[in-house]
Amino acid sequence: MSTELKAVHARWVLTMDPDRRILENGWVLIEGEKILAIETADFTPSEDMEIIDAGHCAVLPGLINGHTHLYGSFGRNLSFDQNFIDWLATQKAYIGAYSEEDFSACVELGLIENLVSGNTTIIDNMGLPTASENRLYEAALATAKKYCAGYRLARGFTNQRTSPDYIESLEQIETRMRSLAKDHHGGLDGRRGLMLSQMVPWGLSMEGYEMMRRLADELAMPIHMHTAETDGYGPLLEQAFGYPSNIQVYREGGCLGPDVQLLGCIWVDDQDL
Repeated sequence: MSTELKAVHARWVLTMDPDRRILENGWVLIEGEKILAIETADFTPSEDMEIIDAGHCAVLPGLINGHTHLYGSFGRNLSFDQNFIDWLATQKAYIGAYSEEDFSACVELGLIENLVSGNTTIIDNMGLPTASENRLYEAALATAKKYCAGYRLARGFTNQRTSPDYIESLEQIETRMRSLAKDHHGGLDGRRGLMLSQMVPWGLSMEGYEMMRRLADELAMPIHMHTAETDGYGPLLEQAFGYPSNIQVYREGGCLGPDVQLLGCIWVDDQDL
């Protein structure tokens, strides 16, 4: 019997097609790692297909975790009573103490928890001390490959107004992003790749935003940005740029558009919207 051709039979198949069909006693046909077709109850599998009986379960597309920090898996139960800035300092200190083995185990735990929960596509946002260069980002990508996860690494960076050990020059950011893109962007038929990310909106200069737009266009790489998550963002942006609006900073830096994912967007006003 060929193990390349499989037919999954389930009590319900949620297609998520344009008509949002839900098929009773439906079939999902698979060849290798690709879904070939969705069939209704009257489908008859061929003799060369391996039948997988999903019983009374529902079969549906994998879920998407649109933003997470897998390298925070070990420290996520810390500092719930702190404000944003103090919480950030606690987490950065904790992550900065990881050995490479600690880091890989932390990311692996986070990946396993996502997959067990049904998340087959994960956008993992991480910014690491500049001394690690790309080494730990490479480790995260290797772990995702090991588990065959659909995985986007939103590689974070800052060049101002954050902890000195996290600051990279614009030249370093561009060189390191290009290096990661060369080896990892667009793998697994586009299901594995990279995104550009300023880790905090005041942590990137206007020249940095302009560079990010240029790289996004050149490398066909989306942008992923924390945005107005707390009321503490405004004063820090005003100190850096002279005004408190996240959206105005992004607009002036050319970093708005259909390839941009904004996270949070809680403390925005009518003008921002």
